[in-house]
Amino acid sequence: MNRYPGVKPFDLSEQALFFGRDRDIADLCSLVRVEKLAVLFGKSGYGKSSLLNAGVLPRLSDMFLPIEVRLGEYIAGQSLAPLETLRRRLDERTTRRRDMDFLADLQSGGKEDALWRQFKQAGGGGSEGFLLVLDQFEEFFSYPPDQQADIKTQLAALLHEEMPESLHEAARDLPREQRRLLAAPPQVRVLLAVRSDRLHELDRLKDALPAILHKRYELRALSREQAREAITGPALLMPEQGGDSYAFDCPPFEYREDALQHILDDLTRNNTGRQGGVEAFQLQILCDSIESMVAGGRIPDRDANGLPDVSAADLPPNFDAIYGAYYERRLEHLPEQHRAAARLLIEDGLVRYDPATDTKRRLSVDGDALLGSFARHGLTPELLRELEKTY
Repeated sequence: MNRYPGVKPFDLSEQALFFGRDRDIADLCSLVRVEKLAVLFGKSGYGKSSLLNAGVLPRLSDMFLPIEVRLGEYIAGQSLAPLETLRRRLDERTTRRRDMDFLADLQSGGKEDALWRQFKQAGGGGSEGFLLVLDQFEEFFSYPPDQQADIKTQLAALLHEEMPESLHEAARDLPREQRRLLAAPPQVRVLLAVRSDRLHELDRLKDALPAILHKRYELRALSREQAREAITGPALLMPEQGGDSYAFDCPPFEYREDALQHILDDLTRNNTGRQGGVEAFQLQILCDSIESMVAGGRIPDRDANGLPDVSAADLPPNFDAIYGAYYERRLEHLPEQHRAAARLLIEDGLVRYDPATDTKRRLSVDGDALLGSFARHGLTPELLRELEKTY
């Protein structure tokens, strides 16, 4: 496997490769432990999914059983309703509590308690219960309004401290022990991850979930110190440090200080020439390229300690060519008949260049607006989803 996963998010099996986010992991874990509902937000490319998969969920696995859900963009006639997706995922991840079997026969006045019921009947949770994680939650807002309203109601019931009102009347005739079991709220935390530019959409849920924007954690760009850890940590890993399943494509290697300074200077220089933070996906593209140089035997052992040493002399003066080559490789993965439309969309629709100031910036554009502008050039909903899925 690669030491640097590239632009795809880190997954659970790659937690040993995940460096530079220790403080973010600790702070977000602390928030989840004390709050029933929390929101993680950050710009696209900053690594929210990686933080969850390789940082937060492994750290909390002794306390909570994670129920990770990705809804996907809504496709009419194909997508399951969000509630159905949640319930199927919960079935996959949990066992059934036999002492709560009576709940299946208990009639209520409505369906707004369906998720509450299912969590009450779920077994196999951690010592603190369950952690329901809805990653890329901005996709939720592409679903029909009635399906959005359904989830809003269900989450409100799930996170409430008391039994849903719809069950009170039906529970009166239960034996005392069953009433006691029913009265205890499900032990569930909910963590939503959403892009910064879609954070405002959570406001739609605040009538049922008034605290939804109160307890939130912002994931920022990597600092120079965090980026240094993310660059050097994976390079030095021995296979045994990554677990039995780790077999790396290249030997361990080192970065000389001149190489690190060159990399950090370039990664922290934004498109106006000022210093800023490091975007995780740019770091991963660059380090993936360097790793391939090591694997190909193009980096010598300069200090005779048995490890190849990456020097500034091994790197280009700037990294535009590396990013450009990555972009071209990604386009080549598409069917040939779709490449021209993809290139036009990205270069004309998602990047703005001002020749007067020689500045470039990325644009955040609604998917429907992109389809309206580029459909005549061959952009389809399927191609747009493919481009999103492959980053």
